[in-house]
Amino acid sequence: MLALAAAVLGACALSATAAGLGIRRQIAEIDFESELVTGQKIPRGWDKAAGLPGENPAPEVRFPSYVNGELTVEHSHGGAFSFSMALDGGNLAYTLTQGLRAHPDSDYLLVGWVRTEGLNVARAQLRLFLIDARGEPIPGGISVSEPMGAPGGPADGQWRRFEVQLRGSDPAAAKVAVAISLVQPEIWRPPSERAVDEQDITGRCWWDDIAIYRLPRVGLRTDAAANVFGPGARPRLMTHLEGLDFADCAVILTVRSADGVARRRRIMEPPAAGDSVEQELLLERLPPGLYTADLAISAGGKVLMSTYCRFAVLAELPYEGRGRMVLDATRLPADQWPVLAALASPLRISGVKLPAWPDGTGSDGRDPISERLGVLLSRLHDVGAAVTLVLDRLPIDLRPVTDSNATVADVLAGPDKAVSDAIALLLAANAPRVARWQLGDIYDTEMAWNPDLADAYAAGRAWTGKMLDRTDLLLAWPSNLEYDLPEPGPLALRLDRAMPPEQIPAQLIDFAGQAAAVHIAAQDEAVERLGRLSDFALRYAFTRAAGVDRISIDPPWTPTGEGTAEPTEMLLVARTLAAYLGDAVCLGAARLSETSVAVIFRGRDGKGVMFIYSQPGADDSDEILVALPPKAYIVDLWGRRSEIVRQGNRAVLKRSSVPMLIAGCDAESLALRSSLRFEPAILNSTYQTHDGRLRLTNPYTQPISGAMVLTAPEGWSVSPRVAQFSLGPGQEWVGDVKIRFPYSAETGLKELDVKLELETTEDETIRAPAFFYFTLKDITFEPISVITPDGALEVRVCVINHGRRTLSFDCFAQVPGHRRQSRPMRQLGPGVKAEKVFRFPDGRLLVGKELRTGLREVGAQGPRGMVNHTMTVW
Repeated sequence: MLALAAAVLGACALSATAAGLGIRRQIAEIDFESELVTGQKIPRGWDKAAGLPGENPAPEVRFPSYVNGELTVEHSHGGAFSFSMALDGGNLAYTLTQGLRAHPDSDYLLVGWVRTEGLNVARAQLRLFLIDARGEPIPGGISVSEPMGAPGGPADGQWRRFEVQLRGSDPAAAKVAVAISLVQPEIWRPPSERAVDEQDITGRCWWDDIAIYRLPRVGLRTDAAANVFGPGARPRLMTHLEGLDFADCAVILTVRSADGVARRRRIMEPPAAGDSVEQELLLERLPPGLYTADLAISAGGKVLMSTYCRFAVLAELPYEGRGRMVLDATRLPADQWPVLAALASPLRISGVKLPAWPDGTGSDGRDPISERLGVLLSRLHDVGAAVTLVLDRLPIDLRPVTDSNATVADVLAGPDKAVSDAIALLLAANAPRVARWQLGDIYDTEMAWNPDLADAYAAGRAWTGKMLDRTDLLLAWPSNLEYDLPEPGPLALRLDRAMPPEQIPAQLIDFAGQAAAVHIAAQDEAVERLGRLSDFALRYAFTRAAGVDRISIDPPWTPTGEGTAEPTEMLLVARTLAAYLGDAVCLGAARLSETSVAVIFRGRDGKGVMFIYSQPGADDSDEILVALPPKAYIVDLWGRRSEIVRQGNRAVLKRSSVPMLIAGCDAESLALRSSLRFEPAILNSTYQTHDGRLRLTNPYTQPISGAMVLTAPEGWSVSPRVAQFSLGPGQEWVGDVKIRFPYSAETGLKELDVKLELETTEDETIRAPAFFYFTLKDITFEPISVITPDGALEVRVCVINHGRRTLSFDCFAQVPGHRRQSRPMRQLGPGVKAEKVFRFPDGRLLVGKELRTGLREVGAQGPRGMVNHTMTVW
C-alpha cells in the first residue's frame, strides 16, 4: 500500500544512517500488498512509461509495449507480493505518477529492495526525481541509483538493499516522483563504454518494500580556507539547521581528534519548527592536529541524522621560512586551484608543480582555464612559491587525431613546427613567473620506455636553453630504473612506495648530482593511520639525509566540492618535517638503543635536530636514556612541543613506533656523538680478550681536546679505561681498546658507555654510547618454546652453520627448579642445520619463568665459541 505519514524521519542529512529509518519522518511506504484482495496485476498509482526522466535516448532505444511488469508472489522481501519485471528485448519502466508533495526545506531519501535473475548486460535501476506543477520533470532535479544486477553481484539471485538521495531545493518543485526500470546498457552505461548491439533478450527483476523519507537539512562548515586554522587560532564552525519540525530532538556538536577521542562536546538549542537557522560557534583553543566536528540530531535516544567536517589546527614553527616543501599539483583539478593559492602561505609552500597545458586547454592560452592558470601563477609568485610547469599532455588543438592521449615527449622529437611554436609561446609568456620546467608527469610510468625520449629530452633542453638562457629542464624519472639516456641532466625522481625507507640513500647514490627533486607518495589508505604517517616521516627524513634539497608531495587535502576541501593528517606531518628538516643538513646517525636510531641534522638556525625512530618490534613501554641539554624539547609529527622528562643528567624518552623530533640541541655535540664508532661492529663470542677500536671525528670549526672515559657492560672489562685525545677541525681520532666478557655473557647488542670530557672555555661533558653486536659469527641460533597439550614445556633449538669449517657443540636448556639438560651437536658441517628438543614437566607452572639456552663449542683448537640466550616462558 501507499501510506503517507507525518512521522519524524530517522535518517541522516548528508550520510544516511540506518538508525530510526522505520520510525521517523517516513512519508511513503510502498510494499505492493494493497492488491492482495483486488487481484490487479499492476499496483494502483503506477503507470508504464515510454521513457525515463533525465534521458534523451537515441531513436533506436525502445520501450516495447509488449514488455510488461506484474505483481507476483514468486518472490517477496516482506509480505506476500513484489513487483516483477521481465524482459523480452528492449527496456521496461514504471512511474509512480501521482507523486508525493515536495517540501521546500527538505531533501529526500529512498530505501528499497531489489532482486535480479538472468541478467548479463541489462540492469535494474531506480530514479527519484522532482516534477513541477505541470507534471514535467525538473532539469537537474533527479537522482539515479547505481545499476544493479551484475552477474554474481549482490542482487543476483537474492534481495539487496539500496538507497537513493535527492536534494529538493528547486522552488518550482511540486512533487517527488519515482521510476523503477529494467534497462539495457544503452541507458545505464556511459556512451564511451557502450558496445554495438549489446542487449539482453531475457532477464528479470523484482522490487519490494520501497520507503521514502523526508530529510531535514543539517550543515556544518568552517570559515577558514580548506578548513585550515593558523597557529593559536580558535576554530570557528558555521552550522545550518533547517526543517527540524519535530519534537523532543537534541542537537549535539562533538569535536574529536584524529585518534577518535572526543575533545569537546556542546549541546545546542534546536530551531523552532519551520525555521532555518545559521549559527557561528567559536571553539576553545585546541592543540595542533586534525579534528573532526560531528553535528548530530537525536530524538528518543537515537541518532537520527548527522553531518561532519574535518579541520586542522597548525602548530607554531621554530622560525620563518618555507622549508622547501613542494606540492605536485600537476593532476589537481582546476577547481582546486583557489585552495592551493589559499594554503600556500600557511603551509609555507616553497614550490608548486602545475601542468603547462591543463587538460582541456588550447595552445593560445585564451580559454578560461588557461586564464585561471595565469591568475594562479601570479598569486603564487606574490607569496614566494616557485613554480615548475610540467610539459606532459599536449593542448587539445595540437593533439594528433590518431592519438588523443599523445604527450609532449611523443611529438617533441619530431619536426612539428606547430608544437615548437606553442612551446616557444608558452616559455615566453610565463618565463617571469616560472622558476623551472619539467618534461613528463611524475606518475607517468610509460615515458621512461618511450623510444623517442632521448631525442625529445634533447630537443626540450635546447628550447629552454634558447628561450631562457639556461638548460635546467627537469626530466620525470622513476628511481627504480637506471638512467640510461646519453645526455645527463637534472631529474625529478619518483620514489617507489614499496622500497623500504632505509634504502633510499643507497638508491639515490645512483643519481648523485642529478636528483634535483624527489617525490614522496604516502602509502595506500588501507595502511593503518599511524603506520602511514610514520612511513611518510621515515621517507622524508632519509631523503633529506641523502642530501636532496627539494621534496615534493601530493596535495595533502581532500576535495569536497568546487573550490572547497578538507585537510588530511599528512598536511600537518609534512609541514612539521619541512619546517624542522627542510633546510637542515644531515650530520650522521647514532644508535640510541637496541631498536632506536637517531638521524642527526643541523637546522637553518644552526641548532641540532634529532629525528628518532624505532625499528619494527620495539616495545612502546620501554624507555631510552639519552644525554641531552636542558634546552632540548620534543616535537611530534603534528608539530606539538613537549618538555623532556629527566632522570639525573639524562633525558628519558619513551620509545614509540611513531618517529619524533628532538629540537633545541647543540648541533656540533650531536655530530660529535654520531661520529663515535666501535669497531668491529660484530664481536665474535669466543672466550678470549678481543681487540677493538674507537673512532671519533671533530665536527667543530676549532680544535678540541679532552679525555674519553670508558665503562664496559656489567661483568665485562675494557682497557684502557681513560684515553686522551686532541683533534683539529675535521680530524679523526682512533684509539685501540681491549675488551673481555664473562663466561655467562649473553649474545645481543651491547653498549660501551663513553663519556667525552672536552676541555673548552666552558668544560663540557658529552655522553655518547658506542654499540656493537656480541654474537657467534656464522651461526644461526633460534630457540622456540611451547606448552604441549600434555602440559610439558618443550624447547626446540635450531642451529645452522653458515661458516666454512665443521663445528661441534654442546647445546643446553635450563629452567628454575629443574636440572640443566644438555644435548650434543657433533660434526655440524658447512651449511648443515641441526635441531635439538628439550622437555620439562609441569610446563604451565613455568609460565613467566626465565628460560636459559645456549651453545658451548667443543673440540676446537684455540678460543672456543659460546652462545648464552635468555627468554621468558609464555
